[in-house]
Parts: sequence; structure tokens; C-alpha cells
Amino acid sequence: MKIYRTITLSLLLFLTAAGVRAQEQNDRELYRSWMQGQRAILSSLSEFSVHADIMHAVKSGGGERVAMIEMTFSRGDEGPRVRGEVDFLSLNGDTLDVSERRRIQRSLSVMMTPEIGPMLNEYILPIQLLAGARPAAKPVEDEIDGKLLIKYAFALAPRDQGRRPTVEGRRRPGSPPVQRQRPGGRRPGGPGMDRMNAPQQGMMIWLDPETGELVQTRMHVRSPSDRRLMAETHFERINGLDVPISRLVRGAFPMQRRLRTITLVLDHYTEYSDYVITVSETE
Repeated sequence: MKIYRTITLSLLLFLTAAGVRAQEQNDRELYRSWMQGQRAILSSLSEFSVHADIMHAVKSGGGERVAMIEMTFSRGDEGPRVRGEVDFLSLNGDTLDVSERRRIQRSLSVMMTPEIGPMLNEYILPIQLLAGARPAAKPVEDEIDGKLLIKYAFALAPRDQGRRPTVEGRRRPGSPPVQRQRPGGRRPGGPGMDRMNAPQQGMMIWLDPETGELVQTRMHVRSPSDRRLMAETHFERINGLDVPISRLVRGAFPMQRRLRTITLVLDHYTEYSDYVITVSETE
């Protein structure tokens, strides 16, 4: 009887382990299938544009600065890059003429961190962020709003912070000011940046196992200078492409003011609407 129980227990453990391995394999296949499908759609885009309504607020002990921004992101004939153009901007209730590029740049650059500048100006899909990412944990089931999803966690490779800067007068609205060499000190960032000083970036995504669609992402960024950002994005599928419909970014970052350090609190919210997505037919 003891031998029989031992064999039965061993068999149950074996079947349980086999079931876990099979589920992990299914979850990995779900992710691979989603990546392949989204890449195929992205490579077949012939027309793309979207409108974005943005609220960007920075709070400190001295008060709050709020920018309300409307932007149009579109993809032109010159290449695959999606570019953003400011259609409307108000700063603390004062509407600025969007043709006054330099004034917009000065007004927004002081409100931006190196991470939030590209997040404002660029339209980047998760499949582009996940290029070169490595899994940080095994896929697990997770319930959101009563629906069972599969959650994946990744460690993201630091984005190149040493890209060739644009001409000062043509810097894109909201991009952080160019960091210049200080006497007696090393310029932060740049192609030779010590990876030990690079921001730590992690990303989680939630896929629907029934539809294969992306439902939500959450990205965390922490820098050695103690800047902390969290971005949560919700998605819908339009013409086969999983696109963001809303994004909430919150964070805190220290800043030197008159020989003392103060903490600025960031609250950034974007709603995306009026998508135009045309996919060319494949032969």
C-alpha cells in the first residue's frame, strides 16, 4: 500500500509539472504569435494618424504648472517614423501661438525629464519598445476587471541617450534641452555612457488569451539620480493593430534649486482618438 501511494504521488507530481510546462509553452506561444502579427501589420501600414489630448502637470512646493496640449501624430511618405506636431498649447491657462516654436520649446523643456520628453514627442508602440528586451519573470495569469489575462514581465534595454542633437532652433517641442559639457565634469549621457548609470527600465504587458490582443502595459523607469516614472497604457485593436487609447504617467524627480534639492511631482495624462489606420493588401 505504501509503495502504491508513493507511485500515485509521483505520478500526480509528474502530471502537474507537465501541465505547468505545457501552460508556460502556450503562454510563450501566445506572446510570439502576438509579436509576429503586430510586426506584420506595422510593416504593412500605408496610412497612419492619430489625435492626442494631453494634460501635463508638474507640482512642487512653490506651486503647479499645467500644460494642455493637442497633437497630431502621423506617418508620412518619407519613412516609417511617426512624427508629432503641436496643434494647440496652453500653459497655466495662457494660450501660446503654436507657430512660435522657440517659445514653446523654452516653456516645455523646463517641465520635461529626459524620459518624458520622448514620451511626449514620439509615438512608440510596445513591439518597438520590446525589441531586445529580455524576460524578467515567467508568464502568469492575472485578472483585470474580471477578465483573465496573461501577464509578461520584461527588462528593457536603455534607449540611446546620445543621439545627435538637433539644431537648437529646431528642437522638437517638449524635448529636454541639450546637455552640454560642464567645466571639470563629464557630460551625462552620450554614446559612452556608463551602463551602470543608465536608467533601469521594466515593462509588463497583459495579453488576452482568447483574442490574442494587447490589453494593457505598465512601464517603470528609475534613474540613479532618483527619478521615478510609471506609465500605464490601455489599448484597443484597430484594423489589426493594438494601439493606445489612454496613458497615465506619474513620477517624481529631484531638482537643484538655489543650492537645495526639491522634489517635483509629475502627472501626465493622454487620450488618443480619431485613428486613421490603413493597411496595404498583401499579395
